[in-house]
Formats: sequence, structure tokens, C-alpha cells
Amino acid sequence: MTPVFVQDAGRSVLAMIPVIATALLVLLGAVPTKLPDFEAVTPVLSLAAVYFFAIYRPSLLPAPAVFGVGLFQDALIGLPFGLSALVLLGVYGVIVSQRSAFRGRPFLISWMGFAAVVPAAAAVTWAIVSVLAGTVVPPMAVLFQALITVAVYPLVNVLLAGLARLLPGAS
Repeated sequence: MTPVFVQDAGRSVLAMIPVIATALLVLLGAVPTKLPDFEAVTPVLSLAAVYFFAIYRPSLLPAPAVFGVGLFQDALIGLPFGLSALVLLGVYGVIVSQRSAFRGRPFLISWMGFAAVVPAAAAVTWAIVSVLAGTVVPPMAVLFQALITVAVYPLVNVLLAGLARLLPGAS
């Protein structure tokens, strides 16, 4: 018979897996490449993870964890501290409030929703960075980053769906 504290510790570790997976996606997006200027258009994988969990398993990635992931992302990639947290929390709040529109629907509906959310999140990020920089940041890199982020969502979705099925409470 397993002691209760061991069972509780196991549940705590399992509960951290979505946060860890999202943080690993942040790290993956920050890996330097030999491609010139690729850092400017690297997909925002954390946005894909937050979107996924907000629809399918919001209890596994609560708002404080989203905030922490956003701060981690800002510290890692050099955005103004708190910007990613603000954007990710905004997306999280909107999607959690609208999750009934996506749950139980075909993947294409979820992907179309993501394709609508990404440009809005990118525009907010671009506008805030432009204001803080005191100049209009060229928008082409943001546009390409948004397109690449939307394009890689199916892969992120498959990976996170497999992970979510392994966790307690999966339906």
C-alpha cells in the first residue's frame, strides 16, 4: 500500500506537467539557430500551448501558471518584462470564456480559432513594443511570426493532446 504523502506528491508532479511542457515550448522557441534573422519569426509555441490548455484542460494550466510562463518567456527572449504574461493571460481569459465554442468540435474549428487569436495577440505585442521603443517597429517580422505560429499549431496540438490524455481526469 502506497503512503498518502507519496500519492499526493505524485499528483502534484502530474499537475505540473502542463506547466513544464509549456515552459519547454518556450525554451524550444528560444533555441538559437544558424538561420539568419530566424529569431524574429520563431513561432510563439507558448501561445499555442496556452490556447490548447485553455480549451481542453484549463484546470491543468491555471492563470497564475500562464502568468509565470509569460514572465519566463520575457526573461528568456528579451521582451519587455510582463508583456508576454499580459498577452498570454489575455488569450487565456478570452479562450476559457469561449471554450464551449471549441470543445467537441472538429480540429479545424479549433485551428481557425487559433488563426484568429494569433494575429490579435501579435498586434497587441507589436503595438506595445512599438510604444515602448518610441518608434514603429517594422511589422513584417511579426506577420511572418504569426503565420508560422498558426502553421505549427497542428503539431503542438497533437503533442499536447497526447500529453493531456496521460494526465488524470482525461476524457
